[in-house]
Amino acid sequence: MKKSNEADSKKLLDIAEKTPTDKNIKLAKDSILKVKNAEVKKAFDNQVVGIKNRVKLETEAKTAVSNYRKDAMNQDKYKTAQQAVNKLTSSYSKGLKDNVEQTTCDF
Repeated sequence: MKKSNEADSKKLLDIAEKTPTDKNIKLAKDSILKVKNAEVKKAFDNQVVGIKNRVKLETEAKTAVSNYRKDAMNQDKYKTAQQAVNKLTSSYSKGLKDNVEQTTCDF
């Protein structure tokens, strides 16, 4: 049973990585509570923290780019957008980052 809890948690974490909705993150967190191995549990908890941080950075980048789009001549908003985009380092953020960089380069 122990290994199946870990496997279930890993599967749910993979889903949350690819589609980081509140629901998917909560399902992964709830599943992690059933994991008995403290070391594995800690690694999974750290992965959840990483997912949440990535979502936060992606949201900040989207907001900064949106603000820049509304005022494309504002260099401060451009710098803010670029800095926010540069913080997107996860491979899961690559599509968003490419899209955002293309958008800011269009202006």
